[in-house]
Amino acid sequence: MRSRLDRLFGDAEYDALFIMNTSERDSNFSYLTGFTSGLFEESMLIVERDGIRLLTSKLEEEAAREQADRLIDVRVVSGKDSLRDELRGLNGKVVGIDESFIPVSYSKFISKYARPKRLVDASKSFGRARSIKSRYEIERIRKAVRITKSALVRVEGYLEEGVTERMLAARFEYIQAEIGARPSFDSIVAFGKSAALPHYAPGNRKLRSNEVVLFDVGGIVDNYCSDISRTFIFKPDKSSSRCKRLLDMIDVVREAQMRGLGEMYDGNDAREPHRVASDYIDRYKGGIYKGRFIHALGHSIGIDVHDGDVIPSNMVLKTGMVFSDEPGVYINGLGGVRIEDDVLIGKGSSRFF
Repeated sequence: MRSRLDRLFGDAEYDALFIMNTSERDSNFSYLTGFTSGLFEESMLIVERDGIRLLTSKLEEEAAREQADRLIDVRVVSGKDSLRDELRGLNGKVVGIDESFIPVSYSKFISKYARPKRLVDASKSFGRARSIKSRYEIERIRKAVRITKSALVRVEGYLEEGVTERMLAARFEYIQAEIGARPSFDSIVAFGKSAALPHYAPGNRKLRSNEVVLFDVGGIVDNYCSDISRTFIFKPDKSSSRCKRLLDMIDVVREAQMRGLGEMYDGNDAREPHRVASDYIDRYKGGIYKGRFIHALGHSIGIDVHDGDVIPSNMVLKTGMVFSDEPGVYINGLGGVRIEDDVLIGKGSSRFF
């Protein structure tokens, strides 16, 4: 907790930070409190250099006190008068808010009750603070990855003729929950030509032999996410042109992933891993897959499965960052291949979790 406050206030242009949940929880609330249970709807954090005040309801008091770090002062507020009293400490101060999350109506609420000198957008400060993962955060991501990978191995046993995408997605999530993680996003399971759509939602399509099966799934452990993709061919007919093409697509994507990994290291330009992976796919066998890699190579992973930064972007990779490495090749009418692993950036080289 202390290190997180130091990161946020190191060279800050604000005197304090204000976080307010809506019906959804701001991921910065989770980052600063570490709370893994409780809804905390409409709860607020007043964050200063020396500690945090949590303003919450009686409903959440017990959950808050059970989980609160020593630097978190839990306060129960009820009604406008008690809230106004708690917010009085922000009067005349420069207050940072996360404009990427908080609605305009909530900003007006802060201005009315806290009467700050001015509000400033602190979203970039949160992004910088959260981009470098601590040992604690890395271990939670590692555990989430391990659980997701184990669930993927087990769910392969449920690949059978006639199973639907929705049934298989539900089976995966059940297995992952048994092992100890809940989904970090809506699971993607796509059969055949549906796998050519990167953001596909599972439907009632039934699995057939010699067809591609794509999983894009993830889990959450103690607020931290994994994001893993695997592509299989169900009952492959290796003599068929369809199977030969799909196997070739798997080969090119796997090699592109490894080439991208080779460029993901401390100090490198974040555009390089994507460029290298994309160039390899575009030039493979005279360009038969040119233009078929249609998304970014990776995105940062942490409390959010898409935790802010992407590869490629105008930034420098640093030790302790975590990114996905997920090249893909997509051909309408045939299907798609995506292979994704999560990468811990290191000095000189990086590795998959």
